[in-house]
Amino acid sequence: MEELKLAGSMGNARFHNDTSKSVQRYLKFDKDLSFTDITSAFLEKYEAYLRSQGGTDGGIGVRMRSIRALYNHAIRRNIVKESLYLFRAYKVSRLKGRGAKCALTFEEVKQIINVDLSENPELLNSKNYFVFSFYTRGMNFADMMKLKWKDIKGRNIYYTRSKTGVAITQYTPYLDGLYYLEKELDVNREIVNDTIN
Repeated sequence: MEELKLAGSMGNARFHNDTSKSVQRYLKFDKDLSFTDITSAFLEKYEAYLRSQGGTDGGIGVRMRSIRALYNHAIRRNIVKESLYLFRAYKVSRLKGRGAKCALTFEEVKQIINVDLSENPELLNSKNYFVFSFYTRGMNFADMMKLKWKDIKGRNIYYTRSKTGVAITQYTPYLDGLYYLEKELDVNREIVNDTIN
């Protein structure tokens, strides 16, 4: 985990650290765990423990992917033999989050668009990010933060998806959304500096 911190992968380090603490709680802090202790039976018992603590497939999957990543790292470092790889038998892919998705109605979105934030100006940026994402059919925050005005031409937005590196040309039928944002940015000049370069 120290290597991940040094490499700038703080998110991954935190992810593995949280899993390590969870495994220690499962083991009741009474023993150190070696890679040879991690078997399919161990993973099944650990999964049962997580379920008994209210864990869902999505959350358990996060823990198991962390263990798998560390196990793969140990194989690459010749700490454990590849022949002992247990994730052929224990399938992490079956642990997918099945949380109920709940979409806002168009009326609820309109309420957000029209909400008066004069008494809570600190929420204005958040509102504008949400509205812009809505009008651009769900553009994520990381991609919004990299947009420049020159990336918006007519009804199209041109950008490279941060997560995948894929170049996107997004047709935006909701041009009024872009005008909405431009109007808001004209009224609140500091947002221009904070959001769109």
